[in-house]
Amino acid sequence: MEDELHSLRDRNRQDAEEIDHLNHQNDLKGKESADLTAQTRTLEYDISKQLARIDDLNKLIDSKTYDLKNKEA
Repeated sequence: MEDELHSLRDRNRQDAEEIDHLNHQNDLKGKESADLTAQTRTLEYDISKQLARIDDLNKLIDSKTYDLKNKEA
């Protein structure tokens, strides 16, 4: 009976250690996820700025092309 009790306590201790380890791993992955989400938002913002710049440059190109065509005519 006492061996069973000792065995059960040992198993419970091991389970508690494993739970602690898994909780720690989960916390690390949660932080990693938050960091990656922030990085993704930063990249999305940078992309939107670059797309706006591309639009501005395309408008400038269209304007210059229009001006050149008018000078030719």
